[in-house]
Amino acid sequence: MKDKNRLEVDYYDEIAEVLIQIFRANLTSSDKFAVKALIGEIGSTIRTLIVNGYDAGHALNHFGKSVHRLRLDISILVENLENGAFEIIIFEVKKIKRLGLKDLSQLIGYCLVSKCKFGILINVDNTVSKDFSVILDADKDLTRIARLLDGVILEHRFGVMIWNSKTKKIEYSESGAIKSITELVYMVEQSIK
Repeated sequence: MKDKNRLEVDYYDEIAEVLIQIFRANLTSSDKFAVKALIGEIGSTIRTLIVNGYDAGHALNHFGKSVHRLRLDISILVENLENGAFEIIIFEVKKIKRLGLKDLSQLIGYCLVSKCKFGILINVDNTVSKDFSVILDADKDLTRIARLLDGVILEHRFGVMIWNSKTKKIEYSESGAIKSITELVYMVEQSIK
């Protein structure tokens, strides 16, 4: 199938596979962490994972039952097998000529509603519009949002990247609070140690 005929959804599995590889390669002790791709509605995907034999910790089990119904493109679950702490990173995939503010707004909304700290906006074979690039460069706090939730500060961080469908690699745009997947893996690992 030619890339121009492929739909956005046609890229989810290959992007998720590469993300899993990058996460596993960059975690300091990969045998201490479970890394799973979740595609589709996040709560039911987590519950299905558990029903199919994944030994989730109490916190992840509770999250799977209580998270709002959100149909997400790709999420990556990283769970610390020693203490049960976990992070879910949301990847919003687009296949459009140029990313804009409305695309980032969708990702921010998903992360705020699900309480996920990290989100990456990925465009297949294209980058951001010139206007959006100016916004991202001028307003660094746009991709780093802190809020008070039940008396605790929850900080959300976002990045913007490109999926190169020919090389099957993620390319970095240097836009946002998360500059690379390697940097993201480090942030996630520090969060769940």
